[in-house]
Amino acid sequence: MAKKKTQEKTIESEITTVDWDKLASGVDMELLDDIEPVSYFIDTGVLAVNAIISGRFIGGGVPAGRITEIYGDSATGKSLLGTNVLRGAQTLGGVPILLDAERAVSKEFAKKASKIDPRRLFIVSADTLEGCFNKIYTNIRDLRAQIGPKPPIVIVYDSIAASPSEKEFAETTVDMENASDAEKKRAGVGDGLGARARTSSKEFRKLPNFLSENNATLIVINQIREKIGVMFGDPRTTAGGGRALEYYASVRLSMRARKVPKDAKGSVLGVNVAITNTKNRCFRPFVEADSIYLMFESGINPFGGILRLLLQMDRVEAAGSAGWYKIKEPYAGGKEIKFRSTLDRNDVPLETLLECPAVIDADNKEQILYYANLYKSAIDAVNNDISKEDVCDQDI
Repeated sequence: MAKKKTQEKTIESEITTVDWDKLASGVDMELLDDIEPVSYFIDTGVLAVNAIISGRFIGGGVPAGRITEIYGDSATGKSLLGTNVLRGAQTLGGVPILLDAERAVSKEFAKKASKIDPRRLFIVSADTLEGCFNKIYTNIRDLRAQIGPKPPIVIVYDSIAASPSEKEFAETTVDMENASDAEKKRAGVGDGLGARARTSSKEFRKLPNFLSENNATLIVINQIREKIGVMFGDPRTTAGGGRALEYYASVRLSMRARKVPKDAKGSVLGVNVAITNTKNRCFRPFVEADSIYLMFESGINPFGGILRLLLQMDRVEAAGSAGWYKIKEPYAGGKEIKFRSTLDRNDVPLETLLECPAVIDADNKEQILYYANLYKSAIDAVNNDISKEDVCDQDI
């Protein structure tokens, strides 16, 4: 027994004296300590969304070099969040591309709501799923040949659910009334869903390495559909990409409308949504940000949804009286900083954030004023125009 313990100590001693850096280079491997999981993040324009993806409010966002899926029902702000990420790419000096499969992009809305510079945004489209994947590969390769390796490339694919497979698209050229069974079979009639699943599986398997090697990021927007005949469990599923997108995405964001804000006349102003990271390889999964206001005329309030997250992160605590909260150390910087809010409203007053920038990971108040000035119209709309909110009838 003593001899065995001596041998174990000798082996342990030899291992601890190994020059691991030299060993790694000699065997052509990397040490985990030398690997940066994400080299940088791309701002979404919504600080709460940045935080649930990356753990950081300012300085966080969508992980670069990865695939992110944004999915949900119609009219929940998926496309708006996507164009916000493209604006984040512009801020980094990168090249944003909107792969507009739905052919529904609005220049005026993108400018007004996401503050996009339309002269620095490429728009591409394709008729089929295979064509869209081909655009992703060729556009990234062509841009890298032109601009070199450093500037980020960010592609928002809106949406994969709108892209038919080549076999489905071929059905539009078949005279269904007069074609023979053999002609229909050659055209792939009736095999659309299977063809889409096979294409997605093949292409998404190749994309992660390709994106990482080319400093490119892909955000895929997806729709929710109902599975027919489901009596037990959740009948909702994503409409495009199949299980392949779910598997290869580093981050999946589920968007659900909770309430509908209206003005004094009863006109709908936007949607109050909850966003959950149902998959996350950059931070903790299943973190939710709610009470995020997407205003149809003015965009997204960047400061919505942060109070609950600050409480969960132990940066803020209740201050005795109902509705009062205070900033905890070390974020308060030795000062007593209190503010009033509610969990239903789920925000923090701008003046409090300016007094204590560190609580949302800002180095100074100028970083906060950047968001306040950029999205001023959305902030004003939330603060001044909403008179009431009706519970949304979406299945949430």
